[in-house]
Amino acid sequence: MGVGEQSGLLTRRGALLAWTAHLGVWALGASWAGVSHWTRLRRLQLPLQPQPWPIRSLVDEPLVISDDQLLQVLKKLELEDQGPRLRINHVDHALRFLGREHRPSGPGYLSGQQMVKLLTDHRRFVARYGPAAPPLLESTRWGVRVVFQNGRPTASSHRDHTVATLAEVGLGLQWPIYTPAGPASMEDLVRHVLLSFELDQREYEWSALVAGMFLAPRREWFNRWGRRISFDMLAGRIMRERMPLGVCYGNHRLYTLAALLQLDQQHRLFSPTVRKQATRFLRQMSRRLVRHQHPQGFWNGDWPWRRPQRTQPATEGTTDRLQDRIVATGHALEWLAIAPAEVLPPREVVVRAGQYLAQVILQLGPRRVQQWYTYLSHAGRALALWRGKLPQEVLG
Repeated sequence: MGVGEQSGLLTRRGALLAWTAHLGVWALGASWAGVSHWTRLRRLQLPLQPQPWPIRSLVDEPLVISDDQLLQVLKKLELEDQGPRLRINHVDHALRFLGREHRPSGPGYLSGQQMVKLLTDHRRFVARYGPAAPPLLESTRWGVRVVFQNGRPTASSHRDHTVATLAEVGLGLQWPIYTPAGPASMEDLVRHVLLSFELDQREYEWSALVAGMFLAPRREWFNRWGRRISFDMLAGRIMRERMPLGVCYGNHRLYTLAALLQLDQQHRLFSPTVRKQATRFLRQMSRRLVRHQHPQGFWNGDWPWRRPQRTQPATEGTTDRLQDRIVATGHALEWLAIAPAEVLPPREVVVRAGQYLAQVILQLGPRRVQQWYTYLSHAGRALALWRGKLPQEVLG
């Protein structure tokens, strides 16, 4: 064999070895890619509870509101059926407030079942708002999304608020829903919430609540980008933000943290350190409420920092309008009603706040009730919770 032939043979052998090595590297990479792919798929298999864990009132204080007062307040806050002018954010607030078994007192009001259907069945949505209205429900690769857009009447006003509402009124994973693309289920809504969740998303209060109600006793999950999210992380996010940042002067953050602590008492969602931190944080917020309550019983948008200086509410340009007082006071009583006993303020603080809300609500005219319905639904629900009941249990 000549020198040229030997050189050619060595070259072919080198090329063969290089190609074999390349195939080996490719095969190894494909193998790791396969492992990564299946690991990711396993992580996306969310171990959800078939029914949401309930969040319950932990109190019953008759001095906060009498039976007669409570019945009058709740009857005044039924949801008026306004046909195609009815706002979706009024519907999900009313459903959370009145419950899915609510039976209206007259033909001009919506029942709980009508509200559920409007939020979960696209055919009912179209029948009310017409085929040209942008849909409330959208099918995605990761489940079904509830469209939220502040200011649009036929959209939810907050991210995952509607799904949290459906969870709080007890809809399980198998509850049927109907989207523009066809049949689906509550599970598709929950999966979209959890798989699309990111810790730095702007509104996370309701997403975290959905996670707790459907994932407990599991302490963590992975979103669709493969990022791990734990309830310790969620609690840290809630406590890290300065008050009163967040929806409704930060009170939705406090409600979610109180709800997660309630679930933690049953299912141990938090590490011992975070459990202590969360309890201490709510206790600090409760002490601020004690220090900053107006003698008449209300708080306003400045509740974390100062006591209201005025007796009569402001009109514009401040956080001390009457609606601000209803928002701050109603939401505060709502999260306190589900919080651990060790964080609660003295009884007289809650009694003053409850009586203030009852008197204000009973004095409001129909136009104000309609205009401030979302705020008032929280106030009415809070008053019922402080009697140890849900509104539907009072109304029958």
